[in-house]
Amino acid sequence: MDVRASKVQKKIQLLNALIAHPRTGEAERDAARRMLQRVISKAAAEGVKISESGYVDSRTYGAKYDHCGRLDVSDIAKLIREDIKLARKVAKKAAAPGSLAVVDPLADAPAEVKFGVTARRYAGSHRVIDIKVRNVPANWWEERTDDLGDTGKFATPALKALAAELRSIMDAYNHNGSDLLSDYTDVRFSGHVLSEEGLTLA
Repeated sequence: MDVRASKVQKKIQLLNALIAHPRTGEAERDAARRMLQRVISKAAAEGVKISESGYVDSRTYGAKYDHCGRLDVSDIAKLIREDIKLARKVAKKAAAPGSLAVVDPLADAPAEVKFGVTARRYAGSHRVIDIKVRNVPANWWEERTDDLGDTGKFATPALKALAAELRSIMDAYNHNGSDLLSDYTDVRFSGHVLSEEGLTLA
């Protein structure tokens, strides 16, 4: 929790204590309630999501997170599949002759490149969505040696850009409140963009 959120949380706790105290007069209690709403509204305008109880929501939410409510992960995968199909169609039309030239990884991808979206559910609440990129042309890969001296196949900038675009489409349906420092994971689903061979691209 950052310093700003911590200060807001402290102020809300003080106001709630004042509202709940039996010796607080009705006029003061009403004033405290109004101030509580102002504090919450101001915090929201500054990007701090906090409830009346003082709970701070530190998650980040994708643009379409609220659109799918309590849908199962398989249904979310269908939405992602439809979004990719539409995005590619729009990108191809936007890249038609005579159109303003705009860099778009989906439009730049060769026609033979195909995308598959799969969903898996494991024991407990762990859910996974994978976007698999198939039929990647050979010139979208490069052979090189990494820092450890191992030679292998690596994605070119064009393939990386495509993977990042696909990842952004998927992340629109996800939330993330994970903390890498403490190894704490908090997501609606784990998402990956993979090559046909299973290499992680994004």
